[in-house]
Amino acid sequence: MMRIYDMTISDRIMKWLSPAFTRLSERWPERFGVPSEDMPHASAMRDRWNIQHRVLFSGILDRVQMDAESLADLRRLSSEGTVIYVFKNLGHLEYAYFNSLFLENSIPLAAYNNSVTLKRWMRWGDFFRTIRSEEAKIAVSGEIPDPLDDGLLPEMIASGKSAFIRVPASDLLDDGLLMTGESRALIEVVKAGRLSAGKVFILPVEFLWSRRPDKLKKSLFEILFGEKEFPGIFRSLILFLRRFRSHAQVAMGKPIDLGEFIIASGGSDQDVALRLKGMLLGSLRASRQTVTGPLVKPRSWFLNEVMSDPELDESICNIAADLGKEAESVRDLAEKYIREIASDIDYTYVEVMDRILGSTLNRIYESYEIDTKGLKRTKDLYSEGPVILVPNHKSHVDYLILSHVLHKNGMTVPQIAAGINMSFWPMGKIFRRCGAYFIRREFKDNTLYKAVLETYLKILLKEGYCQEFFIEGGRSRTGKLRMPKLGMIAMLERAAKRAGFSKLSFMPVSLTYDRVMEEGSYVAESEGADKQPENAGQLIKLTKYLKGRAYKHGSIYVRFGEPVEMSVDQPSPQQVPEIGESISRILNDNCVITPVALAAASLLSHGRRGVTLEEFNGTSKLIYDYLRKTNNPFSSRFDSQLEPVMMKALSMLSSRRLVSINMSALGDYISVGETKRNELAFFKNSIAHFLLPLSVACMEISNSGTPIRRKKMLDDLPLIRDLLAHEFRFERERLGENHLNDAIDFLIESDIAELSAEGNIYPSPGFADRIENLSRIVIPYLETLYIAAVHAHGICDRESDEKELIENMARTGTDLLMLDRIRHKEAINRFDLAHTIPTLLENNLLTELPLEIGKKRRRRYGVSCNNEMAQNIKVELEKLL
Repeated sequence: MMRIYDMTISDRIMKWLSPAFTRLSERWPERFGVPSEDMPHASAMRDRWNIQHRVLFSGILDRVQMDAESLADLRRLSSEGTVIYVFKNLGHLEYAYFNSLFLENSIPLAAYNNSVTLKRWMRWGDFFRTIRSEEAKIAVSGEIPDPLDDGLLPEMIASGKSAFIRVPASDLLDDGLLMTGESRALIEVVKAGRLSAGKVFILPVEFLWSRRPDKLKKSLFEILFGEKEFPGIFRSLILFLRRFRSHAQVAMGKPIDLGEFIIASGGSDQDVALRLKGMLLGSLRASRQTVTGPLVKPRSWFLNEVMSDPELDESICNIAADLGKEAESVRDLAEKYIREIASDIDYTYVEVMDRILGSTLNRIYESYEIDTKGLKRTKDLYSEGPVILVPNHKSHVDYLILSHVLHKNGMTVPQIAAGINMSFWPMGKIFRRCGAYFIRREFKDNTLYKAVLETYLKILLKEGYCQEFFIEGGRSRTGKLRMPKLGMIAMLERAAKRAGFSKLSFMPVSLTYDRVMEEGSYVAESEGADKQPENAGQLIKLTKYLKGRAYKHGSIYVRFGEPVEMSVDQPSPQQVPEIGESISRILNDNCVITPVALAAASLLSHGRRGVTLEEFNGTSKLIYDYLRKTNNPFSSRFDSQLEPVMMKALSMLSSRRLVSINMSALGDYISVGETKRNELAFFKNSIAHFLLPLSVACMEISNSGTPIRRKKMLDDLPLIRDLLAHEFRFERERLGENHLNDAIDFLIESDIAELSAEGNIYPSPGFADRIENLSRIVIPYLETLYIAAVHAHGICDRESDEKELIENMARTGTDLLMLDRIRHKEAINRFDLAHTIPTLLENNLLTELPLEIGKKRRRRYGVSCNNEMAQNIKVELEKLL
């Protein structure tokens, strides 16, 4: 029985007019009687509209954003069973959007909703037939027909018809036990689940007119006209007109299989419905927070929370006692630290910067390639709690690109851990307003700073903020992934435990570029130039990239790996380094192979200054086939034929003067200047780890001079793996025996190498040069270690700081290159030479000296007199080279 306060004004008018309508139907049954066809319920979705609907909604509703993966899931669900869509708030605008979406995508239209009717949007004929049908039923039962009140909703759903159900978070007519308000519809849905022979899915859906999170204090406007989460009709119209172009967003929760839920829950329909309501409302809250983020609180609130934290206060007192200082002075220093660190997020800045950034990047880069499945996986993870996003770090653009991608795809932007060097004027304030918090590069011995930062991280986690930090610490200047910095992981582990978490999820995000804007400065630094500090002048220089629309920087590729979970309540001592290794390995595995990187690898594999186009295409095809066989991630540009793709990559390299393409009577060829090899190596390095097994196999075959047995190649592998352990720390598994065997088999299957009857492997006729070329992919890294070993062998009992040591190694490398004892200029890279230091330390060729008191923190080393060990390493490397 429908209660009078559930009726709309139009329903009350219809009931009042019922006697008159009955008399009219008796006199003119053809015009006012029951329609000959069955009419759908007045709330059912329509396939045609009146002119008011077309004028108001035409060309507008299609601007509401819904990601492709969610739409695909919706199509799949609707094909597998009946879908019941559940909302906290459902009005005419939201319902009209889904009606339009379902029509466009051939998704079954909803036969009922318990929130709005569509009479005002019906054509006159449909409207009058609906009125005639309803008046006829009023004449019989005396009530407005409604499947929910008539008990027909379960049968409707069981017959395969979908429905939209509004389940408000708070219903004044629902006492929470009897479910007498709008939530009572869930009881009927549960009944339908028991009746239905097919699958019934409950899908929680959130429609957001604004992506901004709620504020701590409500404005007068929100008090009068409704909050963003539950807007009144007036505010819905205002939000619709102001924000539909870029802010309206649909967020879907995880679907619930109703049949399985009923079996798992047990109990009466009422009990199951109550549990179902709690789960749905929780899912809707999580879906909303995925898009908007947690409640916005002012920066002063965070500062007060940090400074009033009991554990931090205890640390301050202990530090003051240890230093013999007043606690108040240490507390003042702690407050200075948190003011230096804390972000001050303002979503007006976020939205404005997102528009500026989107426009700027569209002028610099040709396109984005986003891993949509990984993005959906990340979005699902967002709904479970705070996520720690961990990208690799190749460019200052990294700070911005991930936030831009997330915001563009309807996800809240993270709080980003940025280096204090990025707090320069004027960008420091803008970055802080966009969610960046700034941390110092070195604070290992500053116990107070660590305590303040850890407390701030705890509060961010407790408030539900997703965060982002770069596991490499600084930007990679070589194109290869740097060693993981474990300090942030360790602090997040402790902060999460203090916040009461049992686990914490890390999402590795691989960022790959066809070209980075800083590559010129990276090459200069690798050749000995000092790093230039970040400042406003550098921003002005970047404006040169905004001229024209030549897309000189190609594309940006964003891939999301599998999440890495950290146990917080029962951590193991090795957990932090293991997490760091896992994240780094996933980042490497998800690095995208681009045409430019493949072209660079192919060009640098040739020992000559000139490479014919035929040779280039042949080597590129061989590398491409191997990378395809080993199932590595490729740019979508490779979806077309390979040769045109590689010619376009060559054209891009030529436009940047890294190579020149020459026409000659002897045949077209590509020349690579000696001074450009380091710059090409930056791109090759991004995919070198994928090619290690192939290059090592080719090096073994090429160096043997005679047919070599597979067992000999496998026996040499541990030594090679140890020599490359610090250069490719995360690839020890990739250099396993099975990978080397696969590479050998690939060479044989590709007719590049042959297998004799005795089991020996040797180059196929005419392919010895090709095998030698492929060996040059790995040789420069071994040459770098050779430079370090020669340097250590020639000097004894000399002390130097790290920078001086590397410069001395580089001078040794230059001498070796001039003497033809090494062949690749890219081996003399300051950053790669720095990677050899751990190997020298492990083999007692260097000793690390204690830091001097009062000096700037810079590591110092003493060169040992272990000439025998240095000679052994030299000999082993000379065999390989």
